Amino acid sequence: MRISPAALSPFLLATLTACQVDLATDCSKTAHRAARLELAGVSRIVLDTGAGELLVTGRADTTVLEAEGTACAGTEARLDDLQIFHEKRGEVLHLWTDRSQEPQIRIGWVEDSGRLDLTVQVPSNLPIDIDDGSGGTVIKSVSTLRLEDGSGDLDLADLRGDVTIEDGSGSLTLVGADGNVRIEDGSGEVAITGVKGDVVAEDGSGDLTIRQVGGAVTITEDGSGEIAITGAGRGVHIRNDGSGSIVLRDITGDVRVEEDGSGTIETSGVTGKVEIPEGKRRDR
Repeated sequence: MRISPAALSPFLLATLTACQVDLATDCSKTAHRAARLELAGVSRIVLDTGAGELLVTGRADTTVLEAEGTACAGTEARLDDLQIFHEKRGEVLHLWTDRSQEPQIRIGWVEDSGRLDLTVQVPSNLPIDIDDGSGGTVIKSVSTLRLEDGSGDLDLADLRGDVTIEDGSGSLTLVGADGNVRIEDGSGEVAITGVKGDVVAEDGSGDLTIRQVGGAVTITEDGSGEIAITGAGRGVHIRNDGSGSIVLRDITGDVRVEEDGSGTIETSGVTGKVEIPEGKRRDR
């Protein structure tokens, strides 16, 4: 019998999450971490988070940054490295969660990796840069966003400005962005819905689904997986597609596919001209 996540109690979900953490990391040592930072004179926030789950939420009713979470590691020494560190440099507030990742002592490998699961609330009007290592990441209701993510699923929603994402592996879901969206993705499914500006995407492997874009959609390069685009306000341009079908529906403006390796191309509801490689087009 399958049980949907929605049917699980919050307590049970937390218990299952804790079990997953224990399987991935030695969490015999744990500690609570918290910080509340005034942001007077700050024009940008930079977060550098390592391993662990990350939730970042923008709020219109706050002028401070609040961070809270749980650190876990296999030794007390490593646990002590996992804190909420911060420093203001000019108008930029830098926050990081691992002593070994401080610029002056940055090292490439720590034997006892540990993790810090973190929840962060920030003012919704401040631009934010996030460099995240591994673990699931949820970001909602923030301003202009630049995100670099190593591995783990990404869920983004209600973004108030331009969005730039470099993602290594894991699924990526974005619902709602007021500005332009630029994505460079390594592997994993990508789903983008409800962007008011333009979308530019480069995708390695995995299906790419894009819906309800007010501006233009440009796919600079796609390795493998299906491309499905429904609803674009200023045309679609696919420069290079490796393998997998392409389905384009309800496109206002022109459609242009420069290079396509294998797979069919289907178009419907295109108001402009359609330019695709010879022998590939299937209209519906």
